Amino acid sequence: MIMKNDVLDYIDILEHVLDVKVQHISAKSTAFCFIDRKRYSHRDSGLDQRLPLVQRDQPPSIIKVYRAMKGLGNRTLAEALLGTGGSVAKLSGLLLERSTVITLPAIESLVLRQETGEDVGIKLDGPDVHCFVESQAGAVEVFVMDCWRGRWRAGVNTLALADIGCVREGEIVLIRTVPN
Repeated sequence: MIMKNDVLDYIDILEHVLDVKVQHISAKSTAFCFIDRKRYSHRDSGLDQRLPLVQRDQPPSIIKVYRAMKGLGNRTLAEALLGTGGSVAKLSGLLLERSTVITLPAIESLVLRQETGEDVGIKLDGPDVHCFVESQAGAVEVFVMDCWRGRWRAGVNTLALADIGCVREGEIVLIRTVPN
């Protein structure tokens, strides 16, 4: 296993599946994200309590879709992607600085694209999907979504969770990048 400064290298824990281009996504109230009851069966109250009242505009981006090669904690995932360790505040700052966070409306657009036949790497009744989102406090939380019986469930976890098992082997991780 490759180690960088006592941090796992993401190459050892994530398998790249595909890249998905996302056009500009407009700002939207967090309260209006994941509310279509035909599409979403559960919406965690943490979305309103822990995320900004309004999801910002998201400029054109590329979402890199990865499959976890082994179980890992949210903090371990962030450390591996960033290639460094440190406090949750430091990791949050770096994730924001490197534009890896995804807005909720962008995630909704991926769900719609998948449901209308485009393969964007998230499967109906497939593995859980994890990605970094900005918190109300200007830090980073981990958004988690799964699809059960044809409807999606959406929630949010803290980045501080370091235990193995937050992201299980085979689950999907979405990382936003900004095209050159």
